[in-house]
Amino acid sequence: MDEKRARRNAKSSLTRRSNNLYSMIENNRPVEEITEALELVEIDYKTVVEKHEALVEKVDDEEFDKEEKWIEDCREKTLILKFRAKDYILKSKQEQVTQDTCAENDIAKKTQETQENNGENTSTAIIENQIPEQNTDSNSQDVELTEETEQTVQELTPQPAVQQMDNNAESPTSNKEVKSCAFKVEKPKLPKFSGDVRDYVIFRGDFKHVVESQYSDRDAITILRASLQGKPLELIKGIGCDYKAAWEYLDSIYGDPRFIADTITQDISKFKALQDGEDARFCELVHLVNRSYNTLKEVGRPNDMNNNHMLALIEQKMSSDDRKVWARDLEREKKEATLENIMKWMTTEMKSRMRASAPLRNQGRTRWNVNHVGHEEHERHKCWLCKTSTHWVDQCSKLEA
Repeated sequence: MDEKRARRNAKSSLTRRSNNLYSMIENNRPVEEITEALELVEIDYKTVVEKHEALVEKVDDEEFDKEEKWIEDCREKTLILKFRAKDYILKSKQEQVTQDTCAENDIAKKTQETQENNGENTSTAIIENQIPEQNTDSNSQDVELTEETEQTVQELTPQPAVQQMDNNAESPTSNKEVKSCAFKVEKPKLPKFSGDVRDYVIFRGDFKHVVESQYSDRDAITILRASLQGKPLELIKGIGCDYKAAWEYLDSIYGDPRFIADTITQDISKFKALQDGEDARFCELVHLVNRSYNTLKEVGRPNDMNNNHMLALIEQKMSSDDRKVWARDLEREKKEATLENIMKWMTTEMKSRMRASAPLRNQGRTRWNVNHVGHEEHERHKCWLCKTSTHWVDQCSKLEA
């Protein structure tokens, strides 16, 4: 068909110009070339659509569905290329505006420096005119004043070499392009609180930092309800829209430092004592001690853990071998048994055990697979129906029956 041949030729032209546009974008060609190539692609696409409409008028229903799928695929590819080209043009224009702004700033800076230099030269000329007029009576005084004037002129006049060095120092800055970051960072989610007193102080600090600086009290109480879960949400339902009263109520229940200290002390007391060789649980104990101390420091009660009672409790949770290593470390370093020292020692010991038990340091065992091949011999009978050798199959009574 002539219509189909005409559409094929138009599609070939569209493909060639689309490939040219792709190459120009990949090679960062100027905006003018990209715009011109995009216009040619749009013209070819319109031609393809016209040829397609002329073709589908002469085909049956089955061929019509097939041809419509073909033009839809062509349309999607052309739109993708068109969007990519327009994004490239927009990005290039934004970069050009940024460069022009930097150039204007550099020109304004140089103009200001030139005006300052001209002001210095003007003051120098005034000094030269005033000094000889005031001292015309004595020749010796004229000579002295002339020397002083020359010295003053040398001090006030900017040196060409210095100006050249300043211009050379400024030129790299003017040639730099300011580019914006192209990464899209996900917005942080609101903090959540479900009733754990250990997390309340951190939740309160994060929430107030994010919300109170941007929203009013009426909006903040709505966001606070969305951030609470479980029992805390049930507690503030009867408060209404009073934002400050909601925080006062939550502070009275979850923000008391004594409750937090008691909870942390119970966590360490309930921790099961370690046995020899339990490196993984030793790391859990280190994390628990560090986390507990940091939480108490946040609420202003670090001394509730930094005492001899808690130090002895932590030592009781360690295995006998760990206590021996800890005692040898104190003896070797001539240190006192304090919470700070035991936390430093436990952190160092945890890192050593994690390195020693790393997967790359463990030698894997080589496994050998042995395949056993067996052969079972089957006894061959004369009569396979009765499975006996007393008679043949043709003499079998079962077959005769």
